[in-house]
Amino acid sequence: MQSNKLTLLLILLLTVAGLKAVGLGVTLNYGGENGEADYEFDFYDPYYDNKQDVDFNSTRWDVAFTFDSNVTRTSPFIYRMRFGYGMIQRHYKNGDFYFRGDYATEVFSKMTTEHAFGLKLYQRGRSKLWFGSSLLMEFGFSNEDHHKDNDEYERDSFMMGFGIGPVLGYNIAINESICIALELSAHFKTESGNTDYYVSLEDHYPYSYRVSADYVTHSVTYMLKFSPLMYFGER
Repeated sequence: MQSNKLTLLLILLLTVAGLKAVGLGVTLNYGGENGEADYEFDFYDPYYDNKQDVDFNSTRWDVAFTFDSNVTRTSPFIYRMRFGYGMIQRHYKNGDFYFRGDYATEVFSKMTTEHAFGLKLYQRGRSKLWFGSSLLMEFGFSNEDHHKDNDEYERDSFMMGFGIGPVLGYNIAINESICIALELSAHFKTESGNTDYYVSLEDHYPYSYRVSADYVTHSVTYMLKFSPLMYFGER
């Protein structure tokens, strides 16, 4: 039901925008992220707290297919949609054994969809400055296997995230069919996921074990986007 309502809303916005000078292209996206993760492990150990708050920062990039409803024309409404693939490299700043050494960095492969809704602030010729809000949805996974002598450390994670925040964009047409779009955006993002660890300490102790953890993160992402677009329709 909710997905049907979202689809109807998008159709309405596209109709209002008039689909003038529709743009299709690719977006290159690079940015960062700062936040905190709350982990809850599925074990009890008197020497380790099974609930941990871990600070992190990340670098992130992706490549996305991009659709723009109104690249250059005078209509005040803008809708921009992206669907892409990318990576997040997360660096944990604190925590115990599960966030240090080989576990201090985690790399996620992710799929991302983003929907930006904006209003024109200023236009001169075929250049346009606009401001709006952006919805970010992504899911990803990581799979890591580290070896040190005969010890082995594995970590598998899955995450889903949702974010919302402001976006500032600038479109400039360089000829009759090509437009360059630049954006600066930020998202206040919440993410939930699960991590499984496998530890084999053959060099230190003759045993191995597995442990899992559920987690929630709260972060702020900031991204710079570059999009070459081919546009069609009214010039």
